[in-house]
Amino acid sequence: MTEPSITPPIVPLQRLEALMGQSIDTLSAILADRSVPVRDRAHLALRLLELGLDADAGALAPPEPALPLQFVMIPDFLPAEQHAALIRTALANRERFVSSTVTTNKAGYRESQVLYATEFPALFETVKAEIMATLPAVFGGLERPAFPVTQVEMQMTAHGDGAFFKVHSDAGSPETERRELSYVYYFQARSPAGFGGGRLRIYQTYGQTAPTHDPAQFRDIEPADNSIVFFDSRLMHEVLPVSIPSGAFEDSRFTMNGWLHR
Repeated sequence: MTEPSITPPIVPLQRLEALMGQSIDTLSAILADRSVPVRDRAHLALRLLELGLDADAGALAPPEPALPLQFVMIPDFLPAEQHAALIRTALANRERFVSSTVTTNKAGYRESQVLYATEFPALFETVKAEIMATLPAVFGGLERPAFPVTQVEMQMTAHGDGAFFKVHSDAGSPETERRELSYVYYFQARSPAGFGGGRLRIYQTYGQTAPTHDPAQFRDIEPADNSIVFFDSRLMHEVLPVSIPSGAFEDSRFTMNGWLHR
């Protein structure tokens, strides 16, 4: 049985102000009443001071601003030879892909398989060089100052039938807080694509210490073959579910994705 939704009654503003005034008068009378034990009056006075300080702090603390909801997408990112090398690497290492995880180890939050860069060191250096070469244009497109990149993380990811990644931030934990930019390079082993869905959805994100997102404000990015997208790692985002009618590994939604550290 569904519990009924109870809407609290609306108190007219004038009536509410009158009640507040009466409450303050009552509390003032209690504080002035010598028949009330000193300890009780002191406790009440301290509590009122705490409430007043909390209210002042809340009024003075400005809300954390929204992060710019923007990204840079570059089509035809890699030369044909490098694009083909990624496909060969993915298919040749099918048995080396492992189940993906999240830093919180929360079950059911992410469904995909990954191949870490230690399995393809030469290809890692090649793709890394292409990414570093395009960074000036990326910084300009994102309208943010350049920063010295101290580390480039990279992994290959395969999203099979029914795979997904729920809403998250790439820089939302102590282990990941140095990530500045996220990147996702899309490639297909077959053409036309054998999968459907799998869009990257980036949300309007507020705050940095405890980021939240607005589910109604977002931008979707289609996983177009040989394209790459860059965005602020703090932005909340998700990978929508993937559908692969054939169920074949070759039809997976493949990406080379990672993060740039300051």
